[in-house]
Amino acid sequence: MKITQGYSVLKNQNKKIALTLFYNENCWEKSENEMFYWINNSLPDSLKSGLDYVLVSYYEDDCNNFQPDWQRVFDSLHVIFPHSKLGIGECGTTKSSLKTSYMKRYYNMKIKTTGYIGGYFWWYFREDCVPYTKSLWKVLNGLFSLTN
Repeated sequence: MKITQGYSVLKNQNKKIALTLFYNENCWEKSENEMFYWINNSLPDSLKSGLDYVLVSYYEDDCNNFQPDWQRVFDSLHVIFPHSKLGIGECGTTKSSLKTSYMKRYYNMKIKTTGYIGGYFWWYFREDCVPYTKSLWKVLNGLFSLTN
């Protein structure tokens, strides 16, 4: 598996290693592609115990507008990846009417899982927030101000 080979090369070079997963509860075409099923059946224990970061990307648009119980998701990931920092890799929506509410929801999450680092990346940042005069830049900047 390419992931295992890449992991070995980087581990031997004492590099930091991150794995980004795609969360897809109830919205996969093949059951073996469900995130937790894939993790538990495809990743060796050495990877599960040796990764530095495990990030989760998710787009509600792609998953029947389902809103996960992120506390449960990250608690479950911490059991599988006990030594990894955990966070959101990327999130976003193409639906203009929902962008502000999505931003507020994801950037205001209060996850209490050990090792949780946040790490949000708004996928549509360039389209929504550049230049800084765009309305969603003001929303995002306000959310960052709350976390400092």
